[in-house]
Amino acid sequence: MDTIHVRNSNNKIIANNVAIAARFFQRARGLLLSKPLKEGAGLWINPCNAVHTFFMTYSIDVIFLDKNMRITNILENMSPWRVSPIEKNAQSVLELPAGTAKKHSVTIGEQLVFQLPDTNKKQQQG
Repeated sequence: MDTIHVRNSNNKIIANNVAIAARFFQRARGLLLSKPLKEGAGLWINPCNAVHTFFMTYSIDVIFLDKNMRITNILENMSPWRVSPIEKNAQSVLELPAGTAKKHSVTIGEQLVFQLPDTNKKQQQG
């Protein structure tokens, strides 16, 4: 599975090892039965406008994004065995370790930037 970096509106990396779940079975599995996410890790599910934490043993932060990667809602510390509300304006969801949204002061309305690690390296070198 490919991974990407996610930056906030201040161009600071909030996650540097985000897996992409774009295929049906990747989206359906999500983080089910996985080990807790390490700091900097995450899962971007696209398309998606609701999630659940069935069969998970840890809490996560859930960030809902519209088609322009603007945050439409944030669920902090979503516990295992819960179902999120359907976020009608969301196109995708970013799942991160619990506490990440607060740590990086992520806010509704903020636009996130997703980029491949190789693209990031070229921009830093150039």
